[in-house]
Amino acid sequence: MVDLLSELIEENFPNVPRETILQLNTYLNLVEKWNAKINLVSKNCSREELVTRHLLDSLQLIEYINSPNALVTDLGSGGGFPGLVLAIAGNNCNLVEINTKKTVFLKEAVLKLNLKSKVLNQDFKTLTGYKSDYIVSRAVSNINYLLNASKAIVSENTVCLFLKSKNQIEEIKELENSWSFDLAIYENKFNNDGVIIEIKKLKEWAK
Repeated sequence: MVDLLSELIEENFPNVPRETILQLNTYLNLVEKWNAKINLVSKNCSREELVTRHLLDSLQLIEYINSPNALVTDLGSGGGFPGLVLAIAGNNCNLVEINTKKTVFLKEAVLKLNLKSKVLNQDFKTLTGYKSDYIVSRAVSNINYLLNASKAIVSENTVCLFLKSKNQIEEIKELENSWSFDLAIYENKFNNDGVIIEIKKLKEWAK
């Protein structure tokens, strides 16, 4: 199945090196191994679905992250989508996950793949002590909650990239009650029902 992964990445992300593709394949092997124990993705998820539905869906965010040195925080990292995928692609990532079992998986993946990512076993509401250049999230809560819960690490320079379904665009209206921001919505190339929501120049309304 590495051939399928290689073919699809070379077709869609021609600048991703072969070494990275091999690491992504190793990561998928780990996901399959651990999924039998702790449900990182659906039990019925095939290898092909792992590649197309989860990995490529996550990997497309590299096109919106301008610097490999930027700090990316993945809220609710789960099985590593999208944060661990972005880390394998060369980004500096904090992987935040409250579920201890999933955190153990993330730590093993980071160790085996020789990544520099930090795995934080905590609720992202408790994050503090730094400002993140990018915040990413996939299939975790609504946008308003994500930003209000993590606002200690948000600055006006933070760029948020959320993988959402099209019907979740309505969440943005709720966000307008608390924040001013610039918004862009992009096509999700690997999910016909999905979009990439980019939010930047965030500033919380004074209360």
